[in-house]
Amino acid sequence: MKIELLKFNEGAKAPKYGRDLDAGADIFLPQNFVLKPGMNKVPLGVGIKLPAGTEGQVRPRSGTLLRGIAIHNPPIDPGYTGEIHALAENKTDDAIQLFKGERICQLVIVAGIVRADFVDKVKSDRGDKGFNSSGR
Repeated sequence: MKIELLKFNEGAKAPKYGRDLDAGADIFLPQNFVLKPGMNKVPLGVGIKLPAGTEGQVRPRSGTLLRGIAIHNPPIDPGYTGEIHALAENKTDDAIQLFKGERICQLVIVAGIVRADFVDKVKSDRGDKGFNSSGR
């Protein structure tokens, strides 16, 4: 699938798959960034134009959480063509220095998104029972 890439920063690079079978393409930081404790909005320097029926997801790389960094991934909608940001949570008590070219997250493109037609009064035999209500 061809995805149009938009660059918003001089240091921006195209996401790149590390291996042939990887689900996510590594995103390279376009500039140095200080990750303060708590939630941070990290500019990634790129945007994408997605086709209808798809979504983009910014996900952590496997080693990111080991550094105390959690990446949260709200969907990137096909209508959004602005700069993508990583919602990065620094779970430590200290600032973490990130450097230009570093990879803290990856981009996953998901196809087959279904839009629902919501209707009133859906009933179920299960009701509101959840969270292990059927046993272990």
